[in-house]
Amino acid sequence: MKTAAYGSWQSLVTPEMLARGNASLAEPALRGEAIYWLESRPWDKGRSMLVRHHGEQKTDLLPSGFSARSRAQEYGGGAWTLAGRFAVFANDSDQAVYRIDLDQPASAPLALTPNDGRRYADFHFDSRRQRLLAVCEDHRAAAREAITSLVAISLEPAQDIEVLVEGDDFYAYPRLSADGSQLCWIAWNHPHMPWDSSKLVVARMDEAGHPQEPETLVNDAEVSVFQPGWSAEGELVFVADFGEFWNLYRWSAAHGIRALTELEAECGLPLWVFNQSTWAFTEDGLLCCVNQLGEWHLVKIHADRSLELFKLPFTHLSGLSGDGHQALVIAASPIESQTLLHLDSRALQFKRLHAASSMPLPVEAISRPNPVSFPTSDEQIAHAFFYPPHNPKFSGLADSKPPLVVLCHGGPTGATSSMLSLKVQFWTSRGFAVMDVNYRGSVGFGKNYRHSLRGSWGIADVADACRAAEYAVAQGWVNGDQLIIRGSSAGGFTVLAALAFGNTFNAGCCIYGIGDLLALAEETHKFESRYLDGLIAPWPEGRDEYLRRSPLLHHEAIDCPVIFFQGLRDKVVPPEQTRAMARALQQRGIATWFQTYAEEGHGFRMAETIVDSYLRELAFYAQVFGFTNTSGIELDLSREVV
Repeated sequence: MKTAAYGSWQSLVTPEMLARGNASLAEPALRGEAIYWLESRPWDKGRSMLVRHHGEQKTDLLPSGFSARSRAQEYGGGAWTLAGRFAVFANDSDQAVYRIDLDQPASAPLALTPNDGRRYADFHFDSRRQRLLAVCEDHRAAAREAITSLVAISLEPAQDIEVLVEGDDFYAYPRLSADGSQLCWIAWNHPHMPWDSSKLVVARMDEAGHPQEPETLVNDAEVSVFQPGWSAEGELVFVADFGEFWNLYRWSAAHGIRALTELEAECGLPLWVFNQSTWAFTEDGLLCCVNQLGEWHLVKIHADRSLELFKLPFTHLSGLSGDGHQALVIAASPIESQTLLHLDSRALQFKRLHAASSMPLPVEAISRPNPVSFPTSDEQIAHAFFYPPHNPKFSGLADSKPPLVVLCHGGPTGATSSMLSLKVQFWTSRGFAVMDVNYRGSVGFGKNYRHSLRGSWGIADVADACRAAEYAVAQGWVNGDQLIIRGSSAGGFTVLAALAFGNTFNAGCCIYGIGDLLALAEETHKFESRYLDGLIAPWPEGRDEYLRRSPLLHHEAIDCPVIFFQGLRDKVVPPEQTRAMARALQQRGIATWFQTYAEEGHGFRMAETIVDSYLRELAFYAQVFGFTNTSGIELDLSREVV
């Protein structure tokens, strides 16, 4: 073992491994012995491939030039489904809907909708009428806000797209009962986000497939609904937060709404992307993914409502799906990246089918997360995962302590997890400690914790990030003069706010982050256009509060180095936000670097971008803190921001 300064260790996590290991799995589905999923591939320019696994053979189903990705609500999700002998998907480049014949996978995809400014997501196959149901986001009238509706799409090309349900601002989860006689969906309206308040609606379907006599089952300003779906017997199961936690409920016309679970843990998720799934039917009950204090568990719910823990060596679960007889889930742990599992719900056993990463780290080289809770402002408690620096080939210099990177997740209504992240290991293997913070407003800790960010964004989250760093210093874990805060999107706002309104940190990294709250309120896309009403203050009545909390308007208080990264195709955070912030700091003589990527949007997907951004960030810290620069890049910090 070599002794070297923290921050300058030679790492096993190469830039190429970082990109290759950033592949992700989503939206698994079953049909008989065939298993399907979407796989995001940074090495292929972020392309999202539909993959089929049958027997021992894995087959890519999309030809060159096609990528299954919806851009509805900008974040997408629900980009594909099985429909008879076809698979149907939204294509990234034109947002048209295509079908591929699963019996002839080499045939070219056939367009079912025109490329005309409409976007589609959350597909559901109506087998009775041989059509698709979907959420449609219509951008054809550029002068007004996009119009969202539920539509029917024929499986034959060049057919009219029929609007079935309209009038609310947003829709999700159009789902038919097994006999096609009933349709359910959820909807919500400005200024609410779906995890704040959403309604659950059921309608009878007439012979032509039109919803009739819609009945609203749930409609409460403080209740949100997630993932409704029908049992074979016609009972509707859904997740809702009537109490402190998202729990499972069931509804029937005869008995109304009844609780299936009463857990002090979360059975639901914030609906950032379509078709998220935490539960699935089995032959003799339900399987449900449950989040308790930031870590996920799998529970079997028997017909008598008794619970049985499905023991899995994983702490993060997503994408649970099934056909009533078998089930799939995407799982990860602190030592294992995303892996698709096949579940036997009767024997409570599982089998690994496919791993997202083909270049895992040796287990002995992985830094393990330690869950920590610490006091924060207003006499509250916040939560985080602390990762110590770890590299089996290096130790730090005597009488020295490592620099700390405090991570702020996006959302802000979201959460970080303890799953293996090569992006975290990139830092720990080089001699950095990492504190990954689930600040107030994060999910997995109950409704009160989630709602504690209401009206306090830029205040409570900032306090939690600062207290996390101060807690690590007080424990003697890290160097109090080398504290770094980094985050993307909403986490980027927390970074800038912490630097503008506090003095805890010595450097910052802002990745497509928000600096100007006024511009965001006026310019961002429909889905989030009223998000700040709850996080900051009603708009425009609360304009003065937006001014008080905008880091751009208080940049003169930032006195430490900051590096910025921005995709020029970003429709969520306009690139000018980041440029203006970087330019303002540089003009004051603050060490600043501003890096843009012409082909990236909100969230970096391409391997070359991921590699370049991490190496530049490493070089930046080496230069401002005096570490040995192992990145191979030198930054001219006098370069003008343009």
